[in-house]
Parts: sequence; structure tokens; C-alpha cells
Amino acid sequence: MPSLKPTAYIRIGSDKAGTVTLAQFTVKNKERLQQAGVIAPVRNCIGFIDFLVGQKSLNEIDFFKSKRIPPAKPGDGSPLGEFLQNYGEFKEQDIFMTTETLWSRLVKYDILKKSVSDQVVELLESIAAFFEHHQVKIILHLRRVDGYADSSFNQHVKGGGTTSFEDFFKRYQPMPPRAIHLLNMLESVFGREAIVIRPFERGQMKGNDLIADLLWLLGRSNLECRTKEAANESLHRVMVEVLKEINRERGKVLSNEELQTISSFLRQERGLRDVKGFLTKEQRETLLESYSEFYKEVSLRYMDGAPLFQEPLIDSKFSLDEKEAALARKLILGSIGQNVSVEHLRSLAESA
Repeated sequence: MPSLKPTAYIRIGSDKAGTVTLAQFTVKNKERLQQAGVIAPVRNCIGFIDFLVGQKSLNEIDFFKSKRIPPAKPGDGSPLGEFLQNYGEFKEQDIFMTTETLWSRLVKYDILKKSVSDQVVELLESIAAFFEHHQVKIILHLRRVDGYADSSFNQHVKGGGTTSFEDFFKRYQPMPPRAIHLLNMLESVFGREAIVIRPFERGQMKGNDLIADLLWLLGRSNLECRTKEAANESLHRVMVEVLKEINRERGKVLSNEELQTISSFLRQERGLRDVKGFLTKEQRETLLESYSEFYKEVSLRYMDGAPLFQEPLIDSKFSLDEKEAALARKLILGSIGQNVSVEHLRSLAESA
């Protein structure tokens, strides 16, 4: 018999699968969502997870703290604190909370160890117990591992990293046993029917759009929301190659927003052809093979055996053009301490 309770939708990850876009969406459309019967109390619910970990003294998994999000407690005046204190007021409304951290941190940790596994289950049970007036649905966006590796390296360089892709790629140790174990724990607490897996592929999203897909999951497909802005886009491949060297020479010299402005300028104003990703097709095939067991399990459990991912494998072989590299370097170094606008970048490019 269907539950008469409203739903608490908890998006648990993964990272590199639209987290920033969804967080910005909840902030910009908080009032619209509330008018449609959906409470979105916080931009990122990592503080909620950390609160439960602290409340239960789960020392084995006490790694959900965030430098950007201060600790919260009921009634402390923060948005999360107010939600914790006033949760009972929302027992007739749906709730949406999102974070990348619950899945992404646990699946990389030693959760096969019994003492850790026991505390993970206790945390999940705490989430279920907190939402006593709601049925809980767990949403998990999964990005194919080769695209995840591409995006992670791009973000690494954008953040000031200097590791070569070859060395960075070596970090990708297969983790299907931990991922399957975490799915098992989620099912043991919430039930398989409460878990929704969405492939992070545009072609499999409703309306080919992440926000439209989310609204469909929330049962609010007709809700008119503010158009999302591009969030946390990958940098142009030429910029990544040049920026690696600048990072080694000077460290991080520009903000992510400034770097993205330059990247967009290279694509749109200068028309520089971009190469998506860093992996060759052979590397992608090798990486996917190491995850085949996990993907097959997800397909059988949640997608009636249909393929989890459908996009073709790409080959990201790349040869750096010296003139394009020189332009990118000039734009980056010439923007340090400046107001990075399109007009400023045009001026730098014309003097190149």
C-alpha cells in the first residue's frame, strides 16, 4: 500500500555529477520550490550529515566536516539549525536535500571493515529516524568512471594542482566492492524501492537537462524555475595544459570564476577547438572493465537490466598548438590582479 507520508528526497552523490548545478538551483529557486510544496532548507546538506555523525558519536566515519559550512545545531540561527529545530512544521511538505559527500566519501573509505560498516548503517538509520514524518527516497547520480576521471583532473588543475594526468590516473583504483556494499547498506535501511539511480548522461535525462530531470523526480515537472547558469564547467583543454605549467611556476593565480571566463573566451570568441577529456579510448576501455561488475549490478537492480550508460567512448588524444598555448598563457598571466572581463581579454588577445 502506498505511503501517505510526504517524501524526503536525499540526493547523496556522486561528485562530478551536477552537484554545484543542483546546489545553485536550490538556492535560486527556494521560494518557488516552497510554493510548490518542496522545502529545500540548505544548499548542501553535508552539515546535516555531520550533525548526525556527531550526535551518534560515530568516530569511525567522522569525516563529514566542511571548512566552508560551519557546524550546526538546532536553533543556532543558521538555515540548517532552524530546519533541525523546526522539522516538525514540514510534515505535510516534501523535502529536498543534496550533497555529494555521503556517497563519495564513504565509497572511497574502508567501509568493508565491520566496525566502519556498522557505523555507516547507524548513520543511515539516523537519517531514516530523523525523517519520522516522511518516507525517504535516496537519489544517486552516477557518472561513468572515465568521465569522472576526466572531470576530476580538470578540477585538480583548475584548483592549482600540478600532478600530471598519468600520475593522477594511477589513483583510480577500482572500488566496485565498496560501492556494492554501500548499496547493500542503503537497501537494508531504506529498501530497494526507495533508491533511485540516475545516470549522469544528458541523453538519459528528462528533457536532456539535469534540472528538468530533478523536477521530474520530485513530481514537479511543470514548475517554472529560474534558468540555471553554467556551473563548475570544465576548462578548455589548451588552458589545462598551460595552467599546469603556470601552477608549477606560481601556484594558483586566478579564481575558478576568472579561469572559466578565460576558458569561455577561448571557446566562443576565439573559436579554439576543444578536446573533451584526457583519456585515450584504450584507457577508457580498461577503466570501464574494472567497473563492469558494479555497473552490471546497478543495471540488474535498478534498471531492469538495461545498460546503465549509453554514450559512446571518445578518444581524447591531443597535440598542443604552440600559438594557442601562447595565447592562453598571455590571457592567464595578463589577467592577474585585473578585472577579468571579455573586453579585457579582447584587449590582451589583440596585442598578442
